[in-house]
Amino acid sequence: MTPSGQQQPEARSATAKVGASRVSVACLPCRTRHIRCDATKPICKRCEEDGKECNYTKSRRGGLDRAALAARRERLAKQSSTSPQHDPGRVAADLQQPLPLGSGSSIPVFPECFPEASDSFFVASCQDSPRANLVDASTLSDSDLESDPFIDLYYKCFHTFHPLVLPRHRLQVYSRDATKSERIKPVISGIRYIGSLYARSDQSGQLAAKAASDIADAKAASSPCPFLCQAQLLYSIVLFWSSDRPQSQTHLDGAIDAATLLGMSRQEFADTHSDGDAVLAESWRRTWWQLYIVDSHYAAIRRDTEFRTRDIPATADLPCEEQEYNAGVIPTPDSLADFDSREFASDNHVYSSFAYLIGATRGVAQIMAATPPDKKTSPPIELVEAVDAMIDGWLLLLPECKRPLMSKTGEMDELLFYAHMSIHAYMVGLHRPYSNLLFDPLEKISSCFVCPPESHSVSDTTAIHTMRCLASIEAQVRIMTLPKRPFCHSPFTLCMVTTGTIPFLSACKFLFTGAKLSIAREQIRLTIGCLKSLGEVWPQGARTVKEIQAIAREVLGLGASAAPRSVVLPSDTSSAVSSSQRSPLSQSGSQNSSIDDLLFPDTMDSLSSCWDMQNQQIDMNLWFSSY
Repeated sequence: MTPSGQQQPEARSATAKVGASRVSVACLPCRTRHIRCDATKPICKRCEEDGKECNYTKSRRGGLDRAALAARRERLAKQSSTSPQHDPGRVAADLQQPLPLGSGSSIPVFPECFPEASDSFFVASCQDSPRANLVDASTLSDSDLESDPFIDLYYKCFHTFHPLVLPRHRLQVYSRDATKSERIKPVISGIRYIGSLYARSDQSGQLAAKAASDIADAKAASSPCPFLCQAQLLYSIVLFWSSDRPQSQTHLDGAIDAATLLGMSRQEFADTHSDGDAVLAESWRRTWWQLYIVDSHYAAIRRDTEFRTRDIPATADLPCEEQEYNAGVIPTPDSLADFDSREFASDNHVYSSFAYLIGATRGVAQIMAATPPDKKTSPPIELVEAVDAMIDGWLLLLPECKRPLMSKTGEMDELLFYAHMSIHAYMVGLHRPYSNLLFDPLEKISSCFVCPPESHSVSDTTAIHTMRCLASIEAQVRIMTLPKRPFCHSPFTLCMVTTGTIPFLSACKFLFTGAKLSIAREQIRLTIGCLKSLGEVWPQGARTVKEIQAIAREVLGLGASAAPRSVVLPSDTSSAVSSSQRSPLSQSGSQNSSIDDLLFPDTMDSLSSCWDMQNQQIDMNLWFSSY
């Protein structure tokens, strides 16, 4: 010690080292609250008592250690020598070009799900997950979910997109309850299967078969229950985005049948079937509304205004906020009737993000039911105007605190992200037939195809419809540039992004020039990159990218692999496609800009020149600029 009583630097260093050796790494919640943490994994004692999600700072060391690598090699060698190689792509077997659900690679799709492979830029939601490929799926127990890597990945990489099942800590409790474990078994199997897709696990096929088997056993063994409804809904989503739409619809119909028989759409159902458990009651409410949303968006993708849950009278209360649900602190639920009259309320009550997603989905569905369009023709203008009014009202009534889609800490509001992407996709689909964004016959190959008009004519409102389309497309692009990387969102985002990207190609061909064209091309690269990210998990995503690439080559005149330099672009945006068998390229005149302007633009403006990322909220002025 010095005379003043202060330690020498060497002494301070030694003391610090001693202290560091006695204190384990604290989890993020405890560190944030500046309280002592016992560092137990996967969940510390404080987080377990408080019902909080327990995360630890990701490891900065890369790769597996030698023992782990040796163990994995030994396991794979035993599997290959004792049994035939299992095909993990069986769910996608009906694809023309099969896309396996698991590649057998130990490299995950999303680095953020695995700390060893993460870049420091990727903050978050998926941290400290063990490598799922080191786990044998046959050894996993339905009563021990805490150390299950597939369960871990489901909650970190999928649950926030479609948050209907119980929070993880409550699911663990129910899985250990002898009176409930058998009923919840199909849900656990479905969760594991989805988690394996994010891990690119070589066991995805095995887990898919178990999920299907557990659903079949549950249906045969007992009368319908809400847990079976949840399991079939989750399995339907996976099948749909694995390009098995017939089986997907079968399981969705099964979930709807169960929900209808049980009366899950009624307000009283949740409380009377939850044994006094407020979290379970909330899960039942979420199950019904997720069923409604998924059913609605399946119908939208197949260009149909009719779907079964639309015609089922619903009085179920609205879900609470995600933080409340995950913490197990469930407030008195808001009623659907109050939400439908929110414009007259004097208290400026703020509803949950889930409630606003429900409101957007129901609003469009109700208008479509009142003025049903013909699937083979353009929507009637009265329908377009009614949807305009509904969506504008939804946006204007969105509380100020709900307009930012990303919090100050970098957390994405996935339910509002979903809501905004969907309403802008609706707007593009409804306005495009009346706009100058001409159709190309090859667009019919898209699984998210929008029906073109029988004929195209310019009117006084054509410019307004064009501006509406472009405003919605640019709103989607702005949302996609929010700094969440990798691009990991609901698989339904695939069709929403596609609906905006294809007409944007038409705008690049017929409307944009110079710097605007350069920026638009960069934005298209962004959207295709986002679709590719989703395609790493969902086979339909990879197919969607191929469809858009084929359409882009046709629309932009790029040919099979490269653009012929002699092709010229049209300038007459008012010309119409006179035959469904001819491309707009053959209809149009010429202009000075050649295809070189598309491939080698002089001005490579960045996206930051278009969007101010200082304030991450929806720009209402952009939306209403078309008036």
